[in-house]
Amino acid sequence: MHPITLALAVGSVSLNAMAQIALRKTMLTAGPLPSGVANALGFAFSLLLNPWFLAGMTCYALSIV
Repeated sequence: MHPITLALAVGSVSLNAMAQIALRKTMLTAGPLPSGVANALGFAFSLLLNPWFLAGMTCYALSIV
């Protein structure tokens, strides 16, 4: 296997693993899911601004490039 191919594969898998850990951390810090629809929109908005969520999505995006 070519060294560059191996490095890309290991980097992609590592970024994907870090993304999963960051998204798990997001849900652990976010708390329980809300019961009402009005509360769900606020909950979704707070998730979108969560730094762990942003880090996880960034890692996923970079892992597929």
